[in-house]
Order: sequence, then structure tokens, then C-alpha cells
Amino acid sequence: MRRAKRIIVGIALATVGLAGGLVALPWTHDMDNQIGIKPQEMPVAPPEFSVPTTGREFAKGLAVEAAYKNPQPADSASLARGGARFAIYCTPCHGAKGEGLGPVVRRGFMPPPVLTGPLTRGRADGYIYSYLRHGGAVMPTYGFALRPQDAWDVVNHVRKLQAENPTP
Repeated sequence: MRRAKRIIVGIALATVGLAGGLVALPWTHDMDNQIGIKPQEMPVAPPEFSVPTTGREFAKGLAVEAAYKNPQPADSASLARGGARFAIYCTPCHGAKGEGLGPVVRRGFMPPPVLTGPLTRGRADGYIYSYLRHGGAVMPTYGFALRPQDAWDVVNHVRKLQAENPTP
């Protein structure tokens, strides 16, 4: 009888210890040691030759993406979507008309390139697309917020702004 009590007490203590985290078996920490993205940290690059399952587009580099042709026709729907995305993501720095005088710049930050100026006019659509999706020297990446179609819509909107504001 005493032996049975000891066994029951031992099982009870082991159960409480395991359930309460007092005793840890090697496989109970599998979720503790994993690769994770911490706040304010960029995600790690995918392994070489991996294939996306969710439709995510991997960066191919500015030299490759600059040669991309815009697959999105600049119709009224595309311009409306691009204008809405531009207002959200681009206007704070570039301003509503792409002149580079957004609210962030008026607060003392470095002005971005003028989107209606000769520098951006001379860039290919793929170059602007790549900068939108993957960022650049000073510009942050917006690939997390702009799907490929959204980025092409913004490119169409930038071209519309350039047509409305001729180069001085």
C-alpha cells in the first residue's frame, strides 16, 4: 500500500512538474529555438532556389528589375488605385504632386528626388517599380505593403504626375 502511494505521489509530482514547466524535456523547447523576425528587424532572405508558395515575389536586384516592362495599362482604374496608394505611402515625403516637399521634408528631413524632374523621368518603369518594392539608398522598402500590381499602379500614377507637370 505504501509503495502504491509513493508511485501515485511520484506520478502526480512529475505531472505537475511537467505541466508547470518546472521540469523540461528536450522536446518541450522546440518552439523556443526558432528563427523569428524581431520588431524593427528585416526578414532573412529565402534559401537559394526556394519557390514561394504564397505568391510572394523575391527581389531580383535593381539591375534585373529595371528592365521590367510595365504590365499594367495606365487606364482610369489603375490610375485611381495608384493615386490612392501614392497618397498613403509616397505623399509624406514626395508631396501630393511629387515635387519632393511632403510633410516629412517640412519637418527637417532630407528631401527626396523630385518625381516630376528629369532624373526620375529618365528612369525606366521597372527601375521605379524596383525602388518602390525594395527601397534604395534612403528610401525605405514598401514591398510589405504594395503588392506587385499596386506598385505598377503607383508607377502609372507617377507617369501621370510627370505628364501633368512638364519639366521646367
